[in-house]
Amino acid sequence: MNFEGGADDVSRQLIHSVVVWALADNDNACRFYHNAGGRKVARASERFGEVALTKIAYAWGRTS
Repeated sequence: MNFEGGADDVSRQLIHSVVVWALADNDNACRFYHNAGGRKVARASERFGEVALTKIAYAWGRTS
């Protein structure tokens, strides 16, 4: 199943929204989710040991 097929499956199961997180420095992932119709809805930082990485949430459907 591809990403779009998964989104269709989620829709059929009456799930109203989906959120995925991508690391902000991962240009390929951010471009993929943007091109798949995801909207940037949040930005946060997460620590992995001594390193703080910025992540972006992409959402589809209702987010409220």
